Amino acid sequence: MNILIPIALGVIPSLVWLAYYLRKDVHPELKRWIAVVFLLGMSVTPFVVLIQWVLAYFVYEQNLTPFWRDLAIIFFATALIEEYFKYLAVRIAIYKNPEFDEPVDAMIYMIVAALGFAAVENILLVYSFAPFYEKTGEAFSILILRFAGATFLHALASGALGYYLALSFFHAHKKRRLLLEGLALATLLHGFFNYFIIMYKGQTVYVLVYLIILSIIVAQYFKTLKNATSICEVPIIKK
Repeated sequence: MNILIPIALGVIPSLVWLAYYLRKDVHPELKRWIAVVFLLGMSVTPFVVLIQWVLAYFVYEQNLTPFWRDLAIIFFATALIEEYFKYLAVRIAIYKNPEFDEPVDAMIYMIVAALGFAAVENILLVYSFAPFYEKTGEAFSILILRFAGATFLHALASGALGYYLALSFFHAHKKRRLLLEGLALATLLHGFFNYFIIMYKGQTVYVLVYLIILSIIVAQYFKTLKNATSICEVPIIKK
């Protein structure tokens, strides 16, 4: 298989959502920083996979019932690790950058990192259908589902975390608590999505309803931040 095919197919769903969310930024960010955060979101994926593999092995070694074992893997070994590393990508890339100067930037950059992460997942998924020319239809069907499902979920969950990150700019004395609350919320949103996928396999209506509700919440977060103070003090961001 031409290596460019899975890369292109994996990245396209993320780029579509990226274009959509960048339009929500009244004062667009520099394209180079969008690219940096997107690429860093992609680059953390191998570390996430390695840590998830170790944690999953650890969970399976414990004397847990199947129910608690699955919950531990879904929420702790999967959702929490992914949401934390997407946040870490943003923190490393632009957290102390002067371009990071508006409350809504926190949501934008978190979504950008999340879409970079999702792009790598999509690329790996396409590779799993090798030889691609024998399973083209199936691969495209899965990618369409991921565009409307997992890729969108990554953006929404990390966008929710970005909202709490933005709140921490206004309430520096509660910064750590707000970040932990945001990480916990993103983990729960992500984990419940994965749980619904497993529990209601083949019943996509439940997942779609969940994503619609979540998208409304995130849209309200954007609206709230746009109505807030337009510019944050950089020293607050750097604390």
